[in-house]
Amino acid sequence: MRFPQILFTFLFSYIIGIECIAQTSIVTVDPYIESSNTNEAHIEKVELTDKYTIIYMSFQMGRNSKSNDRSGKGNQVLQDLLDILMNGNSSGNRNMPSASISIKPSSKLIALDGQRTFKYIKANGIPEEPNKLDIIAGEKVNFRVYYEKIDAGITVFDFFEGHNSDEVRYWNYYKVHIINPSDKVLRKKELADSTIIKPVFFIKGKVLDEKTRKPVNAKLEYLISPSMKVVDSTMTYWNTGSYKASLFNKGIYNCVVSAQGYLIKQESINLFTANANNTIEKDFYLTPISKGDLVLLNNVYFETAEYELLTASYAELNKLVELMNQNSTLTILIEGHTDVVGDKKANMELSQKRVNSVKNYLISKGIETKRIETKGWGSTKPLNSNGTDDERKVNRRVEFRVMNL
Repeated sequence: MRFPQILFTFLFSYIIGIECIAQTSIVTVDPYIESSNTNEAHIEKVELTDKYTIIYMSFQMGRNSKSNDRSGKGNQVLQDLLDILMNGNSSGNRNMPSASISIKPSSKLIALDGQRTFKYIKANGIPEEPNKLDIIAGEKVNFRVYYEKIDAGITVFDFFEGHNSDEVRYWNYYKVHIINPSDKVLRKKELADSTIIKPVFFIKGKVLDEKTRKPVNAKLEYLISPSMKVVDSTMTYWNTGSYKASLFNKGIYNCVVSAQGYLIKQESINLFTANANNTIEKDFYLTPISKGDLVLLNNVYFETAEYELLTASYAELNKLVELMNQNSTLTILIEGHTDVVGDKKANMELSQKRVNSVKNYLISKGIETKRIETKGWGSTKPLNSNGTDDERKVNRRVEFRVMNL
C-alpha cells in the first residue's frame, strides 16, 4: 500500500517541477505562516511572475467575534447583529456590523532579515488608503496585492503593512513560506544548453562627502541576493573618489559603502536592467559623523506594545555594528520614543525596554557594553503634535546619538 503513495508523490513532484520550468509563474497555495496579527484577513496563495509577487488575500468579518477592522467600530454593532438574528430587532444600532478595509501603499515585503525589501506596486479588489471598502459581517472579499518580484531563491518573507494604532489595525504576517527555486533550478535546461560565456558587468562612479562633495576613501562590497554573500569588493582612489567593479552574473546586488568617519550606506543594484554596454554608473554620497549627531534608525521594528526585536530589524542594526567596528572609539547613546497613546509611565518603560533590546543585539555582535548607553524617553519628546496616526507614527522611533568619536 505504501509504494503507490510514494510513486504518486514522486510523479506529482516531477510534474510540478516541469510546470515551474515551463511556465512563467510559480504558485504557493495556502502558504505556511508562522505568525500574524489578524484572524480575519488571510493569505490564500502567493504567485511569483516575471514582474510581480502577487499576494492573493481574503477578508471576512466574523459574525460572533470582535472585529479586527480599520474603522474603530467595536462590540456594540456586533451586539446589535446578535440581537437582530436572535430577536428580529435591535435595541441599538440597526445597521449590520461592518469593517472598513484598505491596503497601505507603503506596505512592503521584507526578506533576509531586512536586507531585501520589495515595494508595493498596485492592488485589485481593494482600495488604497485613505479610501476604504465597507464590508458587513459574514461577507467575504477577495483581492490581490502586487509587490516587486521577490529574488529567486528567497523562500521566506514578512508581509509588513504597518504598526497598529488606536484607530487603525494593519495586517502583518511574519515568516511566510513559499516555493521559490533559485535561478539555477528554474533555468536548468537553459544553462545546460548554453555554451555562451557570461558577459562581465561593470559598475563605476564616485564616492563623495555629502556635505563638501569632496572625494572619500571608501570601501564598496557587493553582496548577491538571496545568499547575501560578498562576491566582490573594491576601494576608491583616494584623490578622486572614483571606483570601478566588475561582476560576472546578472542579479540583484546589495552594495555596501563604508568609510571611517562616515555613516554606512547600502543600496540595491539591479544588473538585470544593465544597459547595452553592460555598464551602470552610480555615485554614492556618504554622511560624515561628528560628536553630538543624532541619527534615526529607519528600519527597527517591534510588534505593537512589545519590545522584542523583529528579525526585519537586523539589517539596519548590522550597519550600526559595522559602523562601530570601523570606528573603534565611537560610543553612542541609543534613544527610544513612543507616541502619546496610552499610559505615560507604561510608555516610558516600553521605550526603555526597546532600546535595551537594541543594545543587547549590538552586544551579541561583539560590541563592548561600555560603548553603548540607553535612554527611553517615552512620549516626552514628540517631533510633532501627535494628532493623526501618520503624525504619531513619526514620533515612534529609535535613534542613536554620537557621544564620542
